[in-house]
Amino acid sequence: MKVSLTCLCLIMLISGCSYKTRPDGAALHDLGLIVQRNAEQAPLHVEVTAPEWLRDTRIHYRQLYLTPTIVKFYNLDRWIAQPAALLAKHFAAIPVSEPLTVKVRLLDFEQRFDTPRQARSVVAFEVEVYKVNENAPKARKTFQFEQVNISANALGAVNSFADLTEVAVSEMSAWFNSLR
Repeated sequence: MKVSLTCLCLIMLISGCSYKTRPDGAALHDLGLIVQRNAEQAPLHVEVTAPEWLRDTRIHYRQLYLTPTIVKFYNLDRWIAQPAALLAKHFAAIPVSEPLTVKVRLLDFEQRFDTPRQARSVVAFEVEVYKVNENAPKARKTFQFEQVNISANALGAVNSFADLTEVAVSEMSAWFNSLR
């Protein structure tokens, strides 16, 4: 019995096993609080689509200084929903003066490491604005935003994406108002 218990401990030690067989649960992130629309505002219908590679909840990053063509993902940090769905909720809260349909095509949503200690978040998307019951867009515009992360990790990326979303909402709101 004593020999078999010693063998079992030795096997566990050699194989790298421990009593904790799974990592802690992933931290789920969103893009911050959404400012609620006033019920009296004109309706805004928002559709956000994303390319296949952005249709998951993983937080993407790229190490430009090392392997710029490889996209990696954080293991213990995820979005609570796909980036397109998170952005749609924020964009739908933009106040408009007339009923509109807005089609957003997400182009980029990733963290980029320029060095091991410096990263930035990048968000890019194209927007088409339609008046209700019209097939031709009233206007089109491409937006791109970047922000250096406060820390070169998942939390730094999430904080920058939340800040960039606020900036995007503000700039889209100003653009919508200029279209009157």
